Amino acid sequence: MLSDKINTWKLKSIQKIQEDAEEARQQVQTLIALNNGKTTSCVHKITQELKQDRQNHGFDERDLNKWKKKLDELKLNVSKSDLYIDEQQSENDFITNLLAKEKESFERVCGPVSIKENVQLASHNFNIFPISGEFVAEDNIILENSYQSNSSYGWAGHNEVYTNGKCSKKVNGYTSDYSKGDVIELTLDCDHHLIRMANIRSTKSYEINVDLKDCPFPWMLHLNLFHHQTRIRVNLLKVSRKQ
Repeated sequence: MLSDKINTWKLKSIQKIQEDAEEARQQVQTLIALNNGKTTSCVHKITQELKQDRQNHGFDERDLNKWKKKLDELKLNVSKSDLYIDEQQSENDFITNLLAKEKESFERVCGPVSIKENVQLASHNFNIFPISGEFVAEDNIILENSYQSNSSYGWAGHNEVYTNGKCSKKVNGYTSDYSKGDVIELTLDCDHHLIRMANIRSTKSYEINVDLKDCPFPWMLHLNLFHHQTRIRVNLLKVSRKQ
């Protein structure tokens, strides 16, 4: 019966909406828990530094101003939510998929680089040298030349590839063919321990296998900007959810 088919379609549609809503809710809860963990870790770090300073030499007005600034920054980060819901239309379904995501942004800078536009744009204002981008272990101390770190894996100018902080030329056929306005897709394949880069304009793509002994999880993206007025914008790409 036609009416039976309509009822079956209705029940399946309702079930799918409920499943998608529950999955999106779980994603939000996971991201909130992750952010709360980062905040707790930051508070603990500030507390330990306060105790250490007090044991060493006590406080003066400069110390109080420094800690007030850190606490104000922490308060701002806590009050500012980077979570949002992204609606993605599936090719086969009329129902919109909901994905909970966290806005991508630059966290820290070192040297003559500034972050702008809601911390999603990094800009270099001085010097002229090649550009490079690497993945390093998250607990690695931020350095101006992070590509020299033993946990560094990534690509650079002059056809250079870095693995374990060591530089090689044209690994896996890599050439540093970049132009103004290029869009670069970076993929972190944690299951297979590799990183992948694809240049949309040139359609070239490259992979690097990462040794977890040198660069254990979690990974962090470091960008070394050396060209005068180099500008890098980070955007969260829309990805298809596995059905």
